[in-house]
Amino acid sequence: MSVITLSNVYAAPWGPLLLEDIDFSVDTGEILGIIGPNGAGKSSLLHLMAGGITATRGEITLLGKPVSAWAADDKARAMSMLPQQSTLNFPYRVDEVIQLGRSPHASGANTDRSILQELMELTDTLQMADRLYTQLSGGEKQRVQLARVLAQVWRREDAPGRLLLLDEPSNGLDLAHQKLVLELIRDLAATGCAVALVVHDFNLLADIADRESEKVFTPATFENVFGVKVHIGQHPVSGKPLVVQL
Repeated sequence: MSVITLSNVYAAPWGPLLLEDIDFSVDTGEILGIIGPNGAGKSSLLHLMAGGITATRGEITLLGKPVSAWAADDKARAMSMLPQQSTLNFPYRVDEVIQLGRSPHASGANTDRSILQELMELTDTLQMADRLYTQLSGGEKQRVQLARVLAQVWRREDAPGRLLLLDEPSNGLDLAHQKLVLELIRDLAATGCAVALVVHDFNLLADIADRESEKVFTPATFENVFGVKVHIGQHPVSGKPLVVQL
């Protein structure tokens, strides 16, 4: 089942046309990776899918209904987004920030506490539950924000379909926590949540994305789009494309 569909979409959020003739869908349980050079409109595309940017032409539907027609609370139960920068300057405790992800739901205090506990364990934030968010490092804040958006779409029963949008979710994370994030995304997709993510680490994206990375990751694509020469090998364990810049 298609969770979100973009049909012949154009957008000019800052004046000049930025996105044009966008056609794709993300299905239940699918992980869609988005790549492109700086300024190409990757973040704008995610905001467009979330309804934060209005299309100048075309249609975007979430679960068969135009995104623009969704009530805010209903959409928040079906979709969550981690932007490239999450600004929060209030001294909330870490557990309070993560709990914000359950705000759209009426699942009850016990259920929400259980989800909070589970996600803090999975995102390695349990040991800092009582710390103030404003006192965390960049990588720690990123994990807290990830836990928050995961909490919003964590349960299959909270919405008829779920979509998670991630803009550079591995920003500021060390190798161990990058691996942790990949595993979380895969686990969530396995429950039926559709995922669309932007990542500048091509090898990380090739490892996690479902759709045709072998066709997209070619030397010609990298030279034409990014202006760099690369060698495309094969990962010795996963068999996925392995990008080496020359």
